[in-house]
Amino acid sequence: MPGKKSHSLILAGTVKEMRASRIPRMYIAVIEGEDFSAAMDVHDELRVFGEGDRVTITISQVLPEYREGEDFCAKGFVMSKKPGSDKNRVKLLISLWGFLASLEIPRNRDVFRVMDEVYYCVSKTS
Repeated sequence: MPGKKSHSLILAGTVKEMRASRIPRMYIAVIEGEDFSAAMDVHDELRVFGEGDRVTITISQVLPEYREGEDFCAKGFVMSKKPGSDKNRVKLLISLWGFLASLEIPRNRDVFRVMDEVYYCVSKTS
């Protein structure tokens, strides 16, 4: 669409926990950064990061650069936006075609709307 501005958000954090889900071979990754927290579903075969790893989460309306086979990158939709733990925060739920990612971010960093199509990528950093 001409003139449509694309948005992106880049978050740096650490994988605090990789806990087994009730679904076989699925894990829930808990990632925390200075001003955000995230949880996401990860299938065992797509697990490219682990507990203690430093990661960068990129959420973008255009496909960001990523390393195939080394980074997790999926396309999906922002399904909901709700108030966060305080009035300055917002919770986003992103559906990645069966996998779910939830984030709590500062309201002033929120650039997405419900039903925005986004890429959700997680890259290990050094």
